[in-house]
Amino acid sequence: MSTLRLGFVGAGFIARFQAQALLQVRNVEIAGVVSPTETTAAAFAQFIKDRGLGEGRIYSSVGEMVPHVDAVAIFSPNYTRVETMEEVVAAVNRGAALKGVICEKPLARNVAVTMMTFSSDGNAMPHSALSRSPGASLEAQPEPVTVCVSRTFLIFSIIDFSY
Repeated sequence: MSTLRLGFVGAGFIARFQAQALLQVRNVEIAGVVSPTETTAAAFAQFIKDRGLGEGRIYSSVGEMVPHVDAVAIFSPNYTRVETMEEVVAAVNRGAALKGVICEKPLARNVAVTMMTFSSDGNAMPHSALSRSPGASLEAQPEPVTVCVSRTFLIFSIIDFSY
């Protein structure tokens, strides 16, 4: 079985809590970390390495990290979620073969703002429009990308080639 390479956005309390829980999960590693605070990112990367949870390489942006991980886990403050997802979607549109996104909190204040996050023109998109990212091709994105959001009802695929 292959190892799932996670990229963490955020390096604070909840990221450490989730990383500690990953000690109980096989075939998962924390391959990347993004945090706006350099010292916090460095301390969290060391925390990851000390526990044998993976490389914990520090990246300067979400867009830089996405091509190097299988899934992104968003554990950053509420006000950063939409911008973070916009960076994830942009990286996928550029060809990153991301398999999934985990968001510890709702992506936005309501469904309309969440849907706009996935729209290239800033207009809300119906669910059916989410089935394929603008410009994505089957060759560039062979695997579905699923967004799972806890503490809310919103669960959908942003890229789904299963039809």
